Amino acid sequence: MDKLQAYLSSTTKHIAFAYKDINTHICSMLINILAKEHTHDASIEVVNLPLSTVQRAQYYSIGIHPWYIDKANYSKTVEKFYIIASESKCLAIGECGLDKSFESNYNLQKEIFKEQVKAANLFKKPLILYCHKAWNDVLKILDLQKNKVPIIVPMYQVENFELVSKLQKAIKDFYIYFDKSLYLNNSEAIKTLKNISAKNIFIANTDTDISIKDIYTTAAKFLNINEATLQQQILENFYKVFNLENLPL
Repeated sequence: MDKLQAYLSSTTKHIAFAYKDINTHICSMLINILAKEHTHDASIEVVNLPLSTVQRAQYYSIGIHPWYIDKANYSKTVEKFYIIASESKCLAIGECGLDKSFESNYNLQKEIFKEQVKAANLFKKPLILYCHKAWNDVLKILDLQKNKVPIIVPMYQVENFELVSKLQKAIKDFYIYFDKSLYLNNSEAIKTLKNISAKNIFIANTDTDISIKDIYTTAAKFLNINEATLQQQILENFYKVFNLENLPL
């Protein structure tokens, strides 16, 4: 964990102090793995960039969302995606996946999702999925592409804990992130949180109306642990899944 300590020290003195005494007391060490913009609401924010962006956040993810596929500019879109995905401060690929409600371009969605799975494995970066009524096809593509990188799914996209269990069995390196649905006391989110290992969870927040700290506080309450323990576990998850030892310091 020496590399993690070096990384945290390079980020801010506040975060370095949080890691220094991580086994006894953590100052606010909040990680948001899917921010829509840099809000300074968390200690570390992985901002989900649009492909059209010119500016870069400190750390970011990039993906071709099934809602925003442009058939006419397919080649240019994939080319630009690969360029951004290869950058050292791009920590994850996504959001990406399939949405069966968009039937007219569903075959193209599958082709573009395959490209993103290839890129994630080429650059050794985790995949953050988006999936609507297409989990069987998503799992099939991951299998056909021989995916080896961690998969992170949003809790709000799985209907119940039974589906979470199915996905966890089908995906070797499976993680799930919780967002404001947990803060709003969604019953399936609470059930899932209580029945999955804390080693497989993340917290994300794209809503500016609430703070990510509120979601951390809610999660700690339902897990019956203190916030410092939860922050430590998610920090360790983040270090492992997002391959932080390869980050430029």
